[in-house]
Amino acid sequence: MSAWWISIIVVALAIAAAVGGMLIVRRVVGLPFLERHNEVAGSIYSVLGVLYGALLAFTVVTAWERRAQADEYVSAEANSLADLYRDAEAFPGPVRDSIRSHILEYARIVIEEEWPAMARGEESDAAWGALHRIWAGYLGFEPAEGYQRAWYDESIDRLNDLDDYRRLRLLRARAPIPGLLWTVLLVLAVVTTAFSFLFGARDVRAQAIMTAALAGVLVLSLFIIRALEKPFAPPAGIEPDAFSEVFRPFDRWAGE
Repeated sequence: MSAWWISIIVVALAIAAAVGGMLIVRRVVGLPFLERHNEVAGSIYSVLGVLYGALLAFTVVTAWERRAQADEYVSAEANSLADLYRDAEAFPGPVRDSIRSHILEYARIVIEEEWPAMARGEESDAAWGALHRIWAGYLGFEPAEGYQRAWYDESIDRLNDLDDYRRLRLLRARAPIPGLLWTVLLVLAVVTTAFSFLFGARDVRAQAIMTAALAGVLVLSLFIIRALEKPFAPPAGIEPDAFSEVFRPFDRWAGE
């Protein structure tokens, strides 16, 4: 079952539970009792709503910033690979071809193997092996002084950048929101929804609609946080488009 269908089912269940809870409270406590305490409940509910809204907003912004950061690392890593591929033109034919083949191998492994693994919070050993072979290609080559040396030094800088951005990407893939914060968010969502049961509206349908809307909005907000928390997992995961786009010309370059 897809993440979208799971989301729809969970939202529907949360709305059903909230409306059902509201109807039970009205039946057990009685409308006259609830109406007498509307003013007090409204004052407390306002404070609770503001506090929880601020916490939700802070968490959403934090999760979005972390996702945006992961996207930046992906683009920077792909750009470093493209620079290495292009700069290898300065080296002798066998060295150039070997380095480029390892770069292409690394890119394909990242796209085909590591991306699905990151959705599970894991990484690819094969990608680490391909990166090691890129390093070995440079470390096993002694460039001539002058032109080759200048491009070699520049390539080593790019290779270090590649290594750094790869590690940052992997760290961001498995850096979830703390469990304590999730516990607070879930508990407050339940408390905020349940507190709305204490209001007594004369029109039960109007109160049911408002309760359903509140529960739906809260659950959807939590789903947004959950989706942003894992930047490489469905349904809102980052795609390897940066790698695919950067490496599109490689086959043509390799034939030149």
